[in-house]
Amino acid sequence: MFGSFRFMLAFFVVLTHLISISKLGHFAVFGFFVLSGYLISFAVNKNYGFGFKSFKNFWINRFLRLYPSYFVVLMLTSFVFLVVGDEFSRGYNDYFAFPTSVVSWLQNVTMIYPSWNPHSISPRMVPPSWALMVELFYYLMISIGVFRTARITNIILAGAISFHLYAAFFLSYDSTYFGILPALLPFCIGAQIFNYRERFSGFYKYISYNFKFIFSVLIISYTVFLPTFFYLRNIQGNLFMAEIVLKMEFYFSLIMIALIVAALSVATRSPFGFSKKLDDLLGDWSYPMYLYHMIVGLAVSYIIWGEPLRGLNYYGIVSFLISMPLLIAMCHTNTLMEEPLQRIRKRFRSTDKRQVVSAKK
Repeated sequence: MFGSFRFMLAFFVVLTHLISISKLGHFAVFGFFVLSGYLISFAVNKNYGFGFKSFKNFWINRFLRLYPSYFVVLMLTSFVFLVVGDEFSRGYNDYFAFPTSVVSWLQNVTMIYPSWNPHSISPRMVPPSWALMVELFYYLMISIGVFRTARITNIILAGAISFHLYAAFFLSYDSTYFGILPALLPFCIGAQIFNYRERFSGFYKYISYNFKFIFSVLIISYTVFLPTFFYLRNIQGNLFMAEIVLKMEFYFSLIMIALIVAALSVATRSPFGFSKKLDDLLGDWSYPMYLYHMIVGLAVSYIIWGEPLRGLNYYGIVSFLISMPLLIAMCHTNTLMEEPLQRIRKRFRSTDKRQVVSAKK
């Protein structure tokens, strides 16, 4: 029952990139990291195990899940770049441009950016792909058993918390968000939600019963944070207080999202009242929405205005409203194209049950 929640997180990223809803996409990306920590831990332990064959099957499955859609976006982006030109694409997003070297092309094709802060690598034909590089890194950590037990993960979690405590007081906000090391905290949290799912099943069920309250608190916190942050940063010009408020909301959001993931892990139906079919469909749309939204926004801006316009203004809002139905249509088309791949992926989801049982011990 994670589909509609994944869609919501992807939509928050779209809001941030297309109409500049400050930092909402950042909270959503860390939400994806928590969710991935749980789901990948669940998949590895329940469907694969930790042998060589399990490792191979897991990564074949991951490749078929992530890369076909990504390659389609790369081809679409290449075509759009040829039409609009480098100056226009750079004007829309600093990272939006053709690679200029073989190494850069390889990085963009593979989504493997050799940096502890992949966000710093430029150009990126799919700007949000830096976060996918972070995901791939932690998929590797989970698949080789780094978060295999709650005890080991608690030690790693303590280190991640220590880093964030230091970063929260002594480093800039960017240091608490961008990069592979900051993402250790949400992935540890997600892994521990899985590792403790049986021990704290009663608590999980309790917060599942109170899901609407928890979700409402999260949304209310966003509605309070956004105008407060805007006022402090853009009207009052108090960057120090704006960053304090931002960091407080960042970590509060992380806690609330962790509770939501734990609640959804034991839910038997969508807490939003959606049917399972609709919930699954929304989940299927979330990944292509994350991939496609920037290039769709750029193309719409070029066709409608002839200028690289986006943001919280008349031009940006009109572009966003035109982009959304196009984006949904492309997401659904992508989902239909992936149906044959889904059948192939199912062949790699189950491995030797003895390995899986061993992994539980």
